[in-house]
Amino acid sequence: MLEQITSRPKLSHYPLSIAIGLFLVLDCSILGINFWITAQVEQDALAINIAGRQRMLSQRLTKSVLLLEEDRDNRATYQKELTQVYELFNSTLNGFKQGGVVFDGNGQGVLFAQVNDAYVQKYISQAEEYIQSLSTPVEGLISGDFSVANMATATELAKAHNLQILDLMNNLTSRMEALSKGKTQSLRWMQTTAFVFALINFVIIIRLFLQRSAQAESQVRSFLDLVDHAAACLIVLDEDMKILLANRMSQDLFGYSDTVINRLSFNELIHQREGEWHGVRRDGTAFRMELSRRTLQLHEKQLMIMTVTDISHHTEEQERLAHLANHDALTGLVNRRALFDRLALEVRHARRSGKILSLFFLDLNNFKPVNDEFGHAIGDRLLTKVAQRLLENTRDTDTVARFGGDEFVVIFTEASGTEEVKSFARKLKQVFATPFLIDETKIPVQCSQGYACFPEEANSVSELLELADKRMYEQKTVSAKTDTLTS
Repeated sequence: MLEQITSRPKLSHYPLSIAIGLFLVLDCSILGINFWITAQVEQDALAINIAGRQRMLSQRLTKSVLLLEEDRDNRATYQKELTQVYELFNSTLNGFKQGGVVFDGNGQGVLFAQVNDAYVQKYISQAEEYIQSLSTPVEGLISGDFSVANMATATELAKAHNLQILDLMNNLTSRMEALSKGKTQSLRWMQTTAFVFALINFVIIIRLFLQRSAQAESQVRSFLDLVDHAAACLIVLDEDMKILLANRMSQDLFGYSDTVINRLSFNELIHQREGEWHGVRRDGTAFRMELSRRTLQLHEKQLMIMTVTDISHHTEEQERLAHLANHDALTGLVNRRALFDRLALEVRHARRSGKILSLFFLDLNNFKPVNDEFGHAIGDRLLTKVAQRLLENTRDTDTVARFGGDEFVVIFTEASGTEEVKSFARKLKQVFATPFLIDETKIPVQCSQGYACFPEEANSVSELLELADKRMYEQKTVSAKTDTLTS
């Protein structure tokens, strides 16, 4: 093989040194960008999660105020919850506005960077105005002022501003998701650009090294040593597609020793199927790969340099990350982010087909006492059981999503009429007719339900969500009053 790679006059060391140095810089840059992307994704995920939590907190704030008025026997409990929710909601708003320590879902303080976005600051400022109008009566309730006048003021303002605050928090979540998407795309472009430059630079290294090949065997061996220790699988082919050289990573990847692999042809190692490149190891197993090729004319001989990348693990990881990005980590259901995409798609489909599309908003009643009595681990298992039962009682064409906390959303598609929708609503109610069995303990769970139909009652995704949420909340209020009267 050494005789096949002939020599050329010795060239200056400087071009090669510069190319190798640039390759190392680009390689380190790609690694740095990967860490940077990971940090940005984690920070954005935290921001989106906290922004989504604000919506739940706004509902809990209103709910606590109403329950303080309706359930006097448990005022101490609701007063404590109101205090926690009010302080957490305000501190989180301040975190978005100015940065600082914000508490996550586990109650742990995390350092949160200020969000310097005009829309985010606008939503925060508007939310602060509504909260400011509530501050006097709510702080009075927190301090124990349960007078008729203060209670009436707090209840009236909470009801009046509930939907406005909810809408602002929805807008805040959507904006944070949009900012995260734009930032990630920019970082990916940077990563792709750095990789392309690194690949081009690597080819330049090989080119320079081949140019530096001289009659002295030491120069040839230096070139082989560099290729052999390169952080990529490299294969050099002759004009007949026979392997002249396969570096150590290629040998490890395909499972052949250097003496065996050099006797093989390109087609014995690599083939193309359905537009994708596949490599075949010595044990017969196949794997997906990426292949880049570059021809090189060397002393009247045309060589081909191939860079082989095993992407089978990357593909599996990308599929796993894509699943995590669109599904709830606890229940495995479609998450809030993917729900909006699914709902927008189903609305367009319903508009074309003329079928009825229904959106059901479900909220578990008295879920907090389950966590308080049995612990959050049992609460999480209960949510998983609820998700499983909802999936068992829906069709493959329907979508079941976890909207957040103990809230679920079901998209019921292609209904023939309102009677079918009502029948499905009754079916969802029956899901909770039987208690949930966890560790031989039966836990009864009921839910409040609200639904809206497209196009009879709503003409857009936002209208469907708002109407279904409103009806669910109205039913939850009625249930709370009924429970109070019963107790």
